[in-house]
Amino acid sequence: YESKEFYRPFASFVTAHGRLQLWNTIIYAIGVDDFLYCDTDSIYFKGNVDEKINNMNKIGETVDKTILGKWDLETHFNAFKVLGQKKYMYYNTDKDKKGNVKGLNLKCCGLPESARKEICKQGFNEFYLGKNVEGKKQRVKVVGGCLLINVNFKIQKIMFAM
Repeated sequence: YESKEFYRPFASFVTAHGRLQLWNTIIYAIGVDDFLYCDTDSIYFKGNVDEKINNMNKIGETVDKTILGKWDLETHFNAFKVLGQKKYMYYNTDKDKKGNVKGLNLKCCGLPESARKEICKQGFNEFYLGKNVEGKKQRVKVVGGCLLINVNFKIQKIMFAM
């Protein structure tokens, strides 16, 4: 559904309610000391998963991936590194369909897939702010059209201007 019309107070309420739900879950179920990172729809934490799910149930937050709007337990990890918003790496201890441990997983906003794979091969120590990685394509105008050239992608801190 696409529409240019929207009711701003309702949109504000929905996002505020989601934020409140996220923060209540972090504070009252996960615990601030075990909290590692969150995004708009996810929480990464350390500690006993069953205990955290039990705490979530106590405050009315349930884990059920089959119900829209409920939490889902998506991954298990034993190492986690955060560089900033939308920039984190973890060692996924879940197994794939063949029974192999999934291993390093990297989320970095704007990072091309080839560069992501390269950093994962290099490991945790090679995921840092300021790192330059090959693999980004940039469009350059030339007479008669455009060329795609290889440039480095730099992992940098996201700055928001107000």
